[in-house]
Amino acid sequence: RVVAPNPGLMTGPGTNTYIVGSGPIYVIDPGDPDPDYIDSIASHAPEIDAILITHRHADHVNGIQALLERVQVPVRAFGPEPAGGVDVVPIEDEEWIDLGTSRMLALHTPGHALDHLCFYLEGAASLFAGDNILGQGTAVIAPPQGNMKDSLASLHRLKERHISRIYPGHFDPLDGGDQIVSYYIEHRAQRTESILAALDEGPKTIEEIVAIVY
Repeated sequence: RVVAPNPGLMTGPGTNTYIVGSGPIYVIDPGDPDPDYIDSIASHAPEIDAILITHRHADHVNGIQALLERVQVPVRAFGPEPAGGVDVVPIEDEEWIDLGTSRMLALHTPGHALDHLCFYLEGAASLFAGDNILGQGTAVIAPPQGNMKDSLASLHRLKERHISRIYPGHFDPLDGGDQIVSYYIEHRAQRTESILAALDEGPKTIEEIVAIVY
């Protein structure tokens, strides 16, 4: 894991960039063009076979062009749209990605973003979760890219797999992945109950509901 130097309110200590595989080797979410950070990625991964993107939010793609100045490799993301200003080779839902000694399954998991992918590492039962699951707190679901119905469907899809460890897009990795996915689902259900309880008292604007529930 290499943490991008882009800390902030929405990114915590910075975006987590993961180097995965023993040959082929993949870099997941290079999030910043800072030269020292790109140097650090290159030092840990002198040979890279492709760049994988969980989703196209700026803090996950801003380092693509700087990394491609060092290595000429494909950039892979869900859907055909460019990522970080670079053309991509689309990843299909449920496409297997060879890691040499293991493999990862790409899962289209919209919710935080329409194009969001998670990568499930077979054998280790680990999940590279992007921003669908964070190391602290819960992910922002902000329309129009964010969709709560999609988010819940994606969480239930992840719940179908045994997940031991979660590598989130921000903050530290988490153990007990199955329990964390269940917590996310329960947390959203509790929020829904709180919203309905607020509406039981009479009609309210969105701003009034937010003030009560949050």
